[in-house]
Amino acid sequence: MEGYRYPAPHTRGRTHHQSRSGGAEPRILIQYQKKMWTNRFKDMLKRMVSLGKRSWLCVVWLAMAAPVWGQAKRQVQTSDYRLWSRTYGEAISNDAQWYAYRSHYPQLVDTLFLRPTGKGTGYAFAHGLSGRFNATGRWFLVNIKGGDRILVDLKNQRKYPLAHAYQVRFSKDGRYFIQATDPANGNGLIVWDLKRSKRDTLKKVKRFKLHKQRNLLAYAAERFGKWTLSYIDLDKGFGDFPTLSIVNSPIRNISWDASGRFLLFSISDTHDHGARLLLYDLATGDKRTLDLKGRKGFQGYWITDAAPRISPDGKRVLFRIWDQRNKELSQGPPDPKAVQLWGGRDSLMFPHREANRAADHGPKRSLWYIDTDEVVRLEQGRSERVVVDSGLEHALVYSTGYYDLEGRAKGSETTEIHAMDLRSGKRKSITQGQPNSMGHSHISPNGKYIGYFKNGDWYLYDTQTQKTHWVTQDLKGKAGRAYRGIENFRAPIGTEGWTRRDKDFLFLAGPDLWRYSPGQAELRRLTQGKELKVGYDIHRGPFELTSKHDDPYYTTFRYDLDKGILLETLDQKMGSGYTLLDSSGPHTITQGDFKVQGIVRAAKGKYLIKKERFEVPTYLGLHDQKGRETVLFRSNPHQKDFQWGRSELMEYRDAKGRPLKGALYYPADYKKGDVYPMVVHVYEVRSTGLHAYHIPTPYEHPNFNIANFTTQGYFVFEPDIYLEDEGPGRAALSHIRAGVAHVLQKGDVDHERLGLTGYSFGGYETLSVIGRTDMFKAAYAGAGIADLMGFYLGMHAYSHEGGLFQLESQQFQMQKPFYSDQELFLNNSPIHWADHINTPLLLSTGQRDRMVDWEQSFRMYLALRRLGKEVLLLVYPEEDHINMDPTNQRDLNKRVLDWFDKYLK
Repeated sequence: MEGYRYPAPHTRGRTHHQSRSGGAEPRILIQYQKKMWTNRFKDMLKRMVSLGKRSWLCVVWLAMAAPVWGQAKRQVQTSDYRLWSRTYGEAISNDAQWYAYRSHYPQLVDTLFLRPTGKGTGYAFAHGLSGRFNATGRWFLVNIKGGDRILVDLKNQRKYPLAHAYQVRFSKDGRYFIQATDPANGNGLIVWDLKRSKRDTLKKVKRFKLHKQRNLLAYAAERFGKWTLSYIDLDKGFGDFPTLSIVNSPIRNISWDASGRFLLFSISDTHDHGARLLLYDLATGDKRTLDLKGRKGFQGYWITDAAPRISPDGKRVLFRIWDQRNKELSQGPPDPKAVQLWGGRDSLMFPHREANRAADHGPKRSLWYIDTDEVVRLEQGRSERVVVDSGLEHALVYSTGYYDLEGRAKGSETTEIHAMDLRSGKRKSITQGQPNSMGHSHISPNGKYIGYFKNGDWYLYDTQTQKTHWVTQDLKGKAGRAYRGIENFRAPIGTEGWTRRDKDFLFLAGPDLWRYSPGQAELRRLTQGKELKVGYDIHRGPFELTSKHDDPYYTTFRYDLDKGILLETLDQKMGSGYTLLDSSGPHTITQGDFKVQGIVRAAKGKYLIKKERFEVPTYLGLHDQKGRETVLFRSNPHQKDFQWGRSELMEYRDAKGRPLKGALYYPADYKKGDVYPMVVHVYEVRSTGLHAYHIPTPYEHPNFNIANFTTQGYFVFEPDIYLEDEGPGRAALSHIRAGVAHVLQKGDVDHERLGLTGYSFGGYETLSVIGRTDMFKAAYAGAGIADLMGFYLGMHAYSHEGGLFQLESQQFQMQKPFYSDQELFLNNSPIHWADHINTPLLLSTGQRDRMVDWEQSFRMYLALRRLGKEVLLLVYPEEDHINMDPTNQRDLNKRVLDWFDKYLK
């Protein structure tokens, strides 16, 4: 495990291609440096006058030497906030010769930078949002705020503004670039041959589809009311383009099969019977058409415009049909003024049913068998859903219509899982009572297995042998990870997936990655996290994840161990890194006392990695497979001129002896022997952010910015809070007390100047704690739940359900209904402890909050007002759960800081 060091930046040539408007970063730093030298010169003149003429040479020498000695660091002021930026949108070319990133300034203009990894000149694009390289690395596409785009030839150092380009694509091999102009400018299609520096134009093109792997381009054009579909093999050049179809109606949803042999599209006819599907076999010239009009058994059904899928062998097409008799039902109730029926044993409450109306009465997946021209409805009932494999041979079937109040209260409704053979249409029930939650069930990409996670174990159903593998039998219910310390509430991580051809199933259990090979019924651990005291997770990146399903709750992924997959790592001291796992085992790329914030892999085994520490601004480094690093860019270099704090991991135990951790952040002007105020910021588990870099800014969504406080002379402490049997409020009190007591032992914090703050669930934790202790002299709770019973028996606008599900499970984990343990709920409800609150309290809420009703904050305000307590409520009339209006963000951040300054300084 490598130690952390602050690396020197890689030497690069001066950037000559920055526009006059340039990047915000260079302008700001130049202005800042000028201001610093102006102040320095003024000080020099004053000293000349005070020392006399004989001493002027000494003064000049001192001024000249000042840059060498370094200037006294000064405190960050709010007027300095504009200097700071965040780094986003990292990209690297496949040949690792160029890289790009975006500097985001909360108060100024964002700039996208494009720079060589070696010596040379670079580019800066004001208002640049993102960019991408083609496969060869010679060309770079820039996306500008407002919809403009620029194509850059890095070899010839030329920039091509793409006028009116609303859709663009690079071919897989990087040779071609497709540019579609918007309808207001003629609907043209410009095909760039980037290798030959040649451009060809196709006129009146409305839609196009470039094959994912081959250089095949299909496009639909409209001329004089006639639509034509044609295709081009770009490698053969522009010549006579085969025209496959000429119709009177719009052509939509053009799609290729994996091999490039079959071309599928839909034709939107009149509104009386929807669309038709046309399938072309380009090898034989065969054409097949599907039209539901007049087809027996499908009277009243339409083919929708949803994109169809074709099987690799061209024998089956997945599409959606819509029963037009349900059209009005899908769009809304027949009579909005009619009485609403809220049945006590309804599978879903009335608002939830209304929210699902479009899905329940909307389009359903169906399958078209080309050879027999048969159409089969896969989703039979209103609430039935089907997840199909990539080959359109097997499917997972589940339902959302079960009455399962107990299951929902425990965290998820349950369902019955069926396996369907799409070739025969036969179904078989696999399991009942299966949690209907994200990541708990899936079908493998090739359809050989259906996996499901239940009671801490993984199971695989073999769709060919119809046998079930108990994958984690030897792990004894320890698959996945426990939620906030609750062992009986385990869940999958969400990145579980399969190697090629469904050979191996990859999943996480505890700190390690495991592989199960169904063919050999073999379970193997791929990492040594338990021994190394390092936790692993699969990195979510384009090289590692390839989704093959369109249902986000039932998605799985494909991995290629031959190419290697990237793993994120986190050690027990909150150091992080990346590891490459391939067929030979894990190989550490980087690991240390820093926080990795992103990685982009180049084709030549090099990696662009974003790192930072609390006291070290974000920087980008180029890594090779041997772990060697070259620093390419460091953000916020001006920070060296300002006072800044540092972070430290706190390790301690609670009253029950349970080991806990917390992150402590030092004030920027810290001096050993002095004592400082401290604000405790709470929200579940926070210590993993120990090394995160925070820029000072008034625009912060959660309304708490660590740097805003540390630069103003505060300690900030973020303790980890786990769940206990006594409830979340009591657990918060126990774990916060233990953490604060440990910090106070250091002697740097004034125990008479402690503040507490939290937002959303952290707001609830804050309200719970100040009702049980007077250790805090000021507190802020934003959008927090104050009245547990009001929330429990209230409507949750986002989920269209009552709050009982969120309290009995999810974040609160009460694990029982109110009427079976009323004392537990009341003891954890802050409003019932309002008369014990003596801490001056600042509350805030958005009056349009759909997550936590604004009346929750109002009830606590009303209670404290009646009790004569010190309380101030801020209500933002147009805001939801978090403030999105920058003016309101700035207002709230200032008021929160002022509140703590008032009582702690």
